[in-house]
Amino acid sequence: MQSSPLSSSPPSNLPSWQTLQTQLTGAKKPWNRHAVGIGGDDLAEAPTNPHSCLRSFGSKEEPRVTLYRDNSAWCPYCQKVWLLLEEKRIPYRVKKVRMRAYGKKEAWYLKIVPSGMLPALELDGKLYTESNTIQQVLENEFAKSYKQMLPDVGTQKLEVAKTLFRLERNLFGVWLRYLVGSRYYDVAKENFEDALDNVDEALKRYDGPYFLGEKVSMIDCVFVPFLERMAASIPYAKGWDIRKSKWKALEAWFVAMESRSTYAGTITDTYNHCHALPPQIGEFILEPAGKSKRAAIDGTDGSWKICFERIIEETKTKDKKSETLKGEVARSSDEKRGSPMSMKDESFCLEAAAKIVSNHKALVTFCQRGIVQKYQTQSCYEHLDLILRGIVASLMNTKLVGINREAMNDKAAIAGIRFMRDRIGVPRDMSCRAAIMLRGAIDLILHEHGHDNSLKSPGSGRTRAP
Repeated sequence: MQSSPLSSSPPSNLPSWQTLQTQLTGAKKPWNRHAVGIGGDDLAEAPTNPHSCLRSFGSKEEPRVTLYRDNSAWCPYCQKVWLLLEEKRIPYRVKKVRMRAYGKKEAWYLKIVPSGMLPALELDGKLYTESNTIQQVLENEFAKSYKQMLPDVGTQKLEVAKTLFRLERNLFGVWLRYLVGSRYYDVAKENFEDALDNVDEALKRYDGPYFLGEKVSMIDCVFVPFLERMAASIPYAKGWDIRKSKWKALEAWFVAMESRSTYAGTITDTYNHCHALPPQIGEFILEPAGKSKRAAIDGTDGSWKICFERIIEETKTKDKKSETLKGEVARSSDEKRGSPMSMKDESFCLEAAAKIVSNHKALVTFCQRGIVQKYQTQSCYEHLDLILRGIVASLMNTKLVGINREAMNDKAAIAGIRFMRDRIGVPRDMSCRAAIMLRGAIDLILHEHGHDNSLKSPGSGRTRAP
């Protein structure tokens, strides 16, 4: 039997929040401070991130543009406008608005946009809504001195671009019917695969890797939000992967897009997509063939803890080719997305730790939302604080540290920790890989103290009858 990864450190020796902050400040390993909103004014010039309310790109002038987008950094229509602004490097301010699925729109926003529609964009005091309109306005207004994102008027390439806009809408429609529609299932799947065939062929037209050739364009910004969501939702609901199929040009496009810091800063992970999509588009029709994929994505098969367990094993030995742990399947594509590729997993552990340290008081309060009110006692509050410090110390040391057993036996506190774990937002809170490290550390700690890894809040869906 494999020995427990728990450290022999006495539970009473958990460092204080101040000590943890000091250790983070002095950490020698590089980690992405901007991904968790640490950096102050530097966020205006940092790589693409969801935290900056000002993006200046070196300009000292007041931006002409204000983007109104969702505060979760998840809305696909906001994402394509956000990505276009980043690619063109147009200075802009950001004002964040609640998505309707998560509560009422802010009164101040409804005064500006009575419909509550997102995104919206203000340019020189004039308001625009609908993402396609906004993108075209930005391209027309910022044509000179900024990156050109559409072909010249009158060229054949522009006509091709127009057909690609229509192809994207067709792809979106057939994906929805396949994912959430209950009638004519086989036809819906065939239509979706046909649309992916057309996308793959379109990507071959100019020898890629992008839709219009070697350079990224507005077409890529339009396609990426929903292709990202398709790549997440199809394995979860149907059990097969559009990225591990016959569409080689499409996979090359994904790889090219994920290598761009502009796009990497906007990516959401698979878990968040699979749980955020149903409230927006309806329940998934779940295929029995996707059961194991769903378990891996939701972490109910132990995949989450295995990710962090692997980091512990790798840091125990200088030989990084140590025996592969059972469950290496958990090393998902999400681990490579949304973050600088040069960074090691230990750096993403630091990123996750930093997010908790910088926000620990609010996090304890947030955890209590997952606890029945009568159990929200002072001792529960203290136990939550203690467990969070243990999680941070484990992440920073890439090994499990001892946590007071009284705290770990507090079922109310454990419910609060699970509540937080299941609501880690990407990229709102941290990058994909940092979120994987954090979920893994939490699950391994729970496992070591005899708690199961049950979910929590299962994805919305209903299984299709055979």
